[in-house]
Amino acid sequence: MWLCGAVGHYVDAIVALYPSKDRVTTQIEEVRAQLASRTPGGLVACGLSRPASGLNALREAYREAKDALNIAYELGVSEAT
Repeated sequence: MWLCGAVGHYVDAIVALYPSKDRVTTQIEEVRAQLASRTPGGLVACGLSRPASGLNALREAYREAKDALNIAYELGVSEAT
């Protein structure tokens, strides 16, 4: 599978920036599952944000995605629905 975007490591997370397209959640789940199969313990989570443009908006998008992960952990959500 080919996705065009940017990936980097930030603190304790791998951050991936991809333009939003149709079926993006399906593609993200496929990437998450592939990473989980190669990760000790198999724990890989994904947080999504609204689309962003510009450095300030990207910073806010990162916060939104991280908040989504934190909320999922607090609620005990362990798989995509």
